[in-house]
Amino acid sequence: MVRASQWFAGLALLAGGFYALARARDLGPALFGSAMVVGGAVVLATRLAPWVAAPFLRFIDGIYLPGGAAGGDPPPNYRLARYYIRSRQLDLAIAEYRKILAYHPSAAEAYIALFDVLANHKGMRAQAARLYRRGLRKVGGRSDRRRLREAYGDGEVAPFELDPDEEVLGGTVKFPKLRS
Repeated sequence: MVRASQWFAGLALLAGGFYALARARDLGPALFGSAMVVGGAVVLATRLAPWVAAPFLRFIDGIYLPGGAAGGDPPPNYRLARYYIRSRQLDLAIAEYRKILAYHPSAAEAYIALFDVLANHKGMRAQAARLYRRGLRKVGGRSDRRRLREAYGDGEVAPFELDPDEEVLGGTVKFPKLRS
């Protein structure tokens, strides 16, 4: 946070620099005034940069994020994590699902997929049980809680059906269905 003394110093340098530039008739005072303006801009840049950049960042978010900035967070994307599972890079898949849950703590699909990786692929049933309890607390609706309970069952996580022809890195990928 910028203190009042930084605001005062920055504005004083800017005002003094512009005054010196306006009255300069030689090169020396003009350079001195320019240096004061640059110094004032540097002092104020930490406070003004986020304010100046915010409209531009909202514009970029509106173009590149699904739903735009007004739509909230973009939907979770499971493609990279599923690619890691297919390529047997399970630690990277776990890290990717944990990232998804950090940004989308109520995403039932991420909990179910992480159950599967932890319990069925890595044999970490205790961690899967803790994740299950956390998922029940975090997910929002009844249907999502029911899906978690169905996926977790009696401590056995139902594995996913992975379609071998499914395109993982391109196009729209639907989340896999659970085997019954």
